[in-house]
Amino acid sequence: MRAIRHLGMIGPIACIVFGVAACGDDSPSDDCGVGTGSDYGGARHCLYRAGITEEGFTCPASLPNHFELDGFEVCSESMELPAGAEEEFREDLGLEDPDASSGDAGVTADSSMPPDSSTPTDSGPSPDSGSESCWDGWAMPVSRTEAAARPASPNMRLGFRYAEDAMGRGEIVLEDILERTVISPEDGPFMVGVHSGSWVELRDASDRTLFTRGIFELIPESLEVPPPPDGDGGFMRVPTCPDPGFIFVEVENDPAATHVVFFAEPLDGITTSELSREIARFTLPE
Repeated sequence: MRAIRHLGMIGPIACIVFGVAACGDDSPSDDCGVGTGSDYGGARHCLYRAGITEEGFTCPASLPNHFELDGFEVCSESMELPAGAEEEFREDLGLEDPDASSGDAGVTADSSMPPDSSTPTDSGPSPDSGSESCWDGWAMPVSRTEAAARPASPNMRLGFRYAEDAMGRGEIVLEDILERTVISPEDGPFMVGVHSGSWVELRDASDRTLFTRGIFELIPESLEVPPPPDGDGGFMRVPTCPDPGFIFVEVENDPAATHVVFFAEPLDGITTSELSREIARFTLPE
């Protein structure tokens, strides 16, 4: 059975890391926000795909127990996920099961749960294998827009997917735009050449910034892993190759906005405090 890591009653799982910026203080809500609700097993749960990278979120106050599974996360009112929950949640999120033969006999939300000591395997290139680095195609990702139109609401949620294309290049696609009524206040201002970290801006036809949203990480360049069986340290972060994923960003629906621009440190598989730069630009539909 795959290990499911329980992270306890956490605060924001992801904060902006800028030289002069700090996390927001948004209060938790009682709905799932950008997540998907489920009442499987007679308990209430909120499901979040891995790759949701808004400025951070807190589990709803009524669902304080946080679980990290393979490819998504769960906030639950229960200290234990019922048997079969992982498979059910994957169906709810439209995710494939990476190991259909494994079962889920129930998971207890217990911080004393021993870490998974299995060693991940990767038949592809390693993040630091020089000229064959799996990050070579992400220096300047291909960016394109598939979303056809904007909603009429005052705010909107931008949904992006990212993956390597057939030519080995990193590609980020603006695939849908959903309506939102209320969103958190904008972040920033952040400036290229001054700040490090990741953020998204709405720009007008004159390339003026209209709205800024800080996000934790555009494309994850490292993963948190347990220590070796004979180690006495805690979880650590190790480099990783870019797996396909999603980015969701909530912004104002400003009629003057013509483009969405991503800023981040270079996507090279090395997490540093290097100053950020523009890495992708998308045309907004009308």
